Amino acid sequence: MKYYLETNSLRSLNRELNLLSNNCFTSGLSIFELISDITKSEKEFNIRKSVISNVLKSKIEINWDSQKTIKAKAFKGIKFKDSEMEGLKELTFNLIECNNPTDFLELTKKKIQSKFLQKIR
Repeated sequence: MKYYLETNSLRSLNRELNLLSNNCFTSGLSIFELISDITKSEKEFNIRKSVISNVLKSKIEINWDSQKTIKAKAFKGIKFKDSEMEGLKELTFNLIECNNPTDFLELTKKKIQSKFLQKIR
């Protein structure tokens, strides 16, 4: 049996996540909750970035399926392409590259602008 680590569990067990990778998993929703409000303060940025970084380093399984995808999978024959979680994955990996909330916002803004320009060309 694997145990689901929601956002509070990830934060509380941040330093032990590498010991839990065989018995636990988390979801894109937990990652989303960690990223939301990440620019609130430098302290929150550092805490949340540390948790996300440790989740990735620990190799804890992350179920990146959105709630919409999970619902669609429950009913065979429903075709559904989930683009939300691809953006979330990109934000997650962008975050790891950044040292502060301002860097994160700037990198995210540049990547969004770049993708927009690619689409209109």
